[in-house]
Amino acid sequence: MAISSSSNSVKPALTSGFQSCLTKMMTKVIVAGIAVFAIAACNQSALGQFESIPMNPRYAAELIPFDAEQDEMDEIKKANRAVEKNQRDDLSKVRAFLSTGGNPADNPLVEQYFKGFVFPSMTVVDNRVLSQLGNMRAKFLKDFFGPKISPATRSALIDLTIQQAREAYRNNKLHPAARLNMVYLIGMLDQTPGVRLPPQFPVPSKSAFTSLGDILKSADLPPFLKVAALAGIQRHVEIDNITNNGQLSDADKTFLNDKGNEYLDAPTNDELSYWLKRRGMQLLGELGSATTLKKAVSVMQSEDAGFWVKFDAMEAIGKLNLAGSNAAENLEATKAIAEFASSSLLQESEAIKGAIKQLVYDQILFQDLDLIATPTDYSSGNSVANSSGGGGTDGGRSGGGGNSGEFTGGSGMGMGMGAGMGAGAGGFGGGDEAPTGEILELPVYQLNVFRRRIKTIAFTTSQILGGADGTGGMSKLVDESGKDLIKKLNGELSSLLQESNVGIVDLDARKTDDEDEDVEPKSVANQLAELCDESSKKIDKVLGKEAPAEKAPAEADPLGGAAN
Repeated sequence: MAISSSSNSVKPALTSGFQSCLTKMMTKVIVAGIAVFAIAACNQSALGQFESIPMNPRYAAELIPFDAEQDEMDEIKKANRAVEKNQRDDLSKVRAFLSTGGNPADNPLVEQYFKGFVFPSMTVVDNRVLSQLGNMRAKFLKDFFGPKISPATRSALIDLTIQQAREAYRNNKLHPAARLNMVYLIGMLDQTPGVRLPPQFPVPSKSAFTSLGDILKSADLPPFLKVAALAGIQRHVEIDNITNNGQLSDADKTFLNDKGNEYLDAPTNDELSYWLKRRGMQLLGELGSATTLKKAVSVMQSEDAGFWVKFDAMEAIGKLNLAGSNAAENLEATKAIAEFASSSLLQESEAIKGAIKQLVYDQILFQDLDLIATPTDYSSGNSVANSSGGGGTDGGRSGGGGNSGEFTGGSGMGMGMGAGMGAGAGGFGGGDEAPTGEILELPVYQLNVFRRRIKTIAFTTSQILGGADGTGGMSKLVDESGKDLIKKLNGELSSLLQESNVGIVDLDARKTDDEDEDVEPKSVANQLAELCDESSKKIDKVLGKEAPAEKAPAEADPLGGAAN
């Protein structure tokens, strides 16, 4: 995300244009939806405890059981064909009526179709349906909220949608994913649709915003619905910031600011409160109040906050209106950002080493491959329990000595776990033989997860501090000593961005000369770990710290890979 260097506030520049802005907003909603769906969803065996909204028999297709016999399947398919024809015919009639500017309240078929099919279909208790709720939501908006309907018709449809969605998300007999989907649907309702050419941002529904605010105020609603409501509210705030249409009042912003701080200050630390904290921090950043700076810094310095909450806090700083703010406080924020980068890179280094040790451990445990790992010896005849640095299921962090994680293949012909993806060789037997020097590599997909996170940390930190040219971001808001600090930090982060390309080979530029035999080969994983560790130490040195930075608290990464 680029940082504007033309104003006195640290705001994200609209460098990617209208379409990119819309895409980013939609991506945030989708990612949040997937994450919270995962929290709210149940397995097939637990679905029996939930109900669905009764469907009008005219539209009620029957789901084919997984274990149905052929005759039963044929009968169900025949009956469903008639039902599907009713669905298609009525959809065509409803869309035609709405496109002429008709009021849904004046046509019984519209109410029958919405209340008897559209909304009940989003609550069917079956994993095959629940897994498609995102697609159903998108289809709903496409079918009924196209650009051709009149403003009056759109308003009436919004009212009908909010009414039905409210009844659904307040019904605790429905599946949590279905209730969650209804809240996300409210957050996507627009009073005026967006237009690509000429570019025009949508105008979110004010009544939808009010409904989302009511969810935050309701003490009797579960936290996962409030996470979904915050996603919709954040979309409202983002569009209001970009278009400056003044749809949100000062009272609205004060209320949201209080809620964001409330979620961040909550003592609970379960998975749902984690998402509330993340959404709360993101919302405070979008609101842009300079008073959020101290809160963001305190979050980044907290020992209890997880990595992504701290990352959100750093991004929030880059969105705050800090014109005329205190230079000393800005310098403190700059140092907190640098310390977070150092701590995060150190954590990445440890996570990579843990993944290496886990791979070696898995090879011994599951494939009986003899590996030589230095300085930990996993050679033939040594049990995992007796090895000095055996990693456990926690990614290698629980092991004793041997923390470097560097390893090579032992003798023999057995293939390592990463075969076909940059793997080297392991071996059978030959415990007393010297290592062959071949590298046993982590799978490419795992390396790419590490590489992506390293680049995300380095790039985002650099952008918040000073931007691509070193003149934007926090560099506009600090004194000369702060500018010099940022220049040195951005130099190191820029080097890391380039050097972390290790392992990405340009075949045309590849050297044909024999490698120096005296140079010990290293896996890409080892090189990435060393790069992160070295960058962390260099950042600490720039900050004047002698001791290594403390690692940020480990937490599960929603994108996969090692703990982050």
